[in-house]
Amino acid sequence: MKTLLLFTLLFGLGVCKAQNKTQFSNAVIVYMSKHGTTEKVANMIKDSINNEPVTLINLKTLRNPDVSKCNLIIIGGSIYVGKIQKKVTRFCRKNEELLLTKNLGLFICCMFTGDEAQEEFDNAYSEKLRNHAKAKALMGYELYFEKMNPVTRSIMKKNTGESQNVYKIDIESFNRFITKLRK
Repeated sequence: MKTLLLFTLLFGLGVCKAQNKTQFSNAVIVYMSKHGTTEKVANMIKDSINNEPVTLINLKTLRNPDVSKCNLIIIGGSIYVGKIQKKVTRFCRKNEELLLTKNLGLFICCMFTGDEAQEEFDNAYSEKLRNHAKAKALMGYELYFEKMNPVTRSIMKKNTGESQNVYKIDIESFNRFITKLRK
């Protein structure tokens, strides 16, 4: 089973081995998702980008991807307790100089709107990356109570007043993001 998964990762997603480095298609979406919303948004972006293959990279399974050959790099993560996932932060710090030479898109999934959401975005990515990015988006959020541990579920119910799953991906923000990426 592991061999099949590795084969799928290496060949089924447009990834090839060359000189002991992993290379990706011209467009790549690097993301981290805890309960699945960021992964869902990454797939929506992938399906909306025209004219080129797009590789999805989940930093949970591939920690140090070499994206140097990619022309378009999109990075996304979700906000928990005011911070984006550490693996997204590490990827951005490690690759900041490279990212500043590429077409770049940045997004987050978070529960806040307006100024609070903007503050979360500003805290998630460095000022240099934010200023360089051709597309930036606050994609909204979803709550999957069945995927949360009991403590998180209790905290979320208390803080949001919700007890059922919530689906609030911001489609307008998503569409603006895609439009900017296509330019």
